[in-house]
Amino acid sequence: MYGFYTERDPKYGPGIWWDFQCCFNRLSLAGLVSQKVFCVHGGLSRTHNGLEMDLLWADPTNWGDGWFQSYRGISYLFGKRVVDEACKRLNISLIIRSHMVVPDGFEVMTGRILITVFSVANYAGTANNAAAVLCVNEKLEVTYQKLTALHPLFQVSTLPLTANLDSTIALSDLKQVKRFVEF
Repeated sequence: MYGFYTERDPKYGPGIWWDFQCCFNRLSLAGLVSQKVFCVHGGLSRTHNGLEMDLLWADPTNWGDGWFQSYRGISYLFGKRVVDEACKRLNISLIIRSHMVVPDGFEVMTGRILITVFSVANYAGTANNAAAVLCVNEKLEVTYQKLTALHPLFQVSTLPLTANLDSTIALSDLKQVKRFVEF
């Protein structure tokens, strides 16, 4: 188990973990904001047979356009062409997803129509990553608030497995996504 299960025990006892599981079991797997922004934990699905697994576990990649085997051993990696086709078919403008540690808490990927957001700073005490919260306003403009861990346990160098490492693209993305300043 990762952080939440082990952290809850000394503070609250085992019952609260089961309460959260009951809550999570009732949450939807995906949501649609203003019919234009698809929000999901994992990613897109290749088949109806694996829809639930893919919505929870699929990851984007900037290293290709199609479908690829995932390094996680379950689900798939999907590239820019897959994202473009899904956006056209579903008539959406943006996909916001989580499920993948990214160094700055959020990362704009696959041609700026997919954003990964990760809301746990210093994941599992080893990632030395920032966290972020994204907000989408009524004009469907995306803003973010970046959060860092107060006391990182130790620092480990990380490299995102599916990110485009071109720093000029990253700088352009950082300028395009506006900073979120208040709730």
